[in-house]
Amino acid sequence: MSRTEGKTFQILGINVVAVQIKDVIGQMKEWIEEKSSGHYIAVTNTHVVIESWLNPEYKNVLNTADYVVPDGMPLVWLGRLNGHPIKRRVYGPELMETFIKDTGSNYTHFIYGGQPGVPEKLCETLKKQYPGLNFVGSCSPPFRPLTSEEDEQIIELINRLNPDVLWVGLGAPKQERWMYEHKDKLNVPVMLGVGAAFDLLAGN
Repeated sequence: MSRTEGKTFQILGINVVAVQIKDVIGQMKEWIEEKSSGHYIAVTNTHVVIESWLNPEYKNVLNTADYVVPDGMPLVWLGRLNGHPIKRRVYGPELMETFIKDTGSNYTHFIYGGQPGVPEKLCETLKKQYPGLNFVGSCSPPFRPLTSEEDEQIIELINRLNPDVLWVGLGAPKQERWMYEHKDKLNVPVMLGVGAAFDLLAGN
């Protein structure tokens, strides 16, 4: 039986998984230990659901994700109405910090996204709070679309550094599309789109 069997419900055609942070962390650990790749998690709120309702291509991006988790409280309430005892939302910054705090030096991390200087500040801040963390690299891409050469350089860099977890902070819907487009190109067990988590956890 898969971890999601019997735990999904639909909101405007999006398959949301009725899980809590500890469940997501458990699945992330499983993917890392299996040394599989191409998994991605969409941390989803009402804005993201509406965007997907307006754009069928984006809806497919979300429904291709391994997990679409309820970040917004309206999604939690709808999950409860569908018979799932969801207590709290899966808040992106809390998910990221909890995973890092719980796993410590067990895994390696790469930070992708944020304004210039934010990834470095985030790594520095989290290392002070949780000594022993292993950030193998970070990148703040330009706001404009990358050229094919730039994209290949990013792919090569991430694959060379070989992180266990790739944290993506490009904002929705850009981060989900990026993970979808790169899931078969990156040898990373799990990618997560965590939006504003970088700024919040860096203290900006």
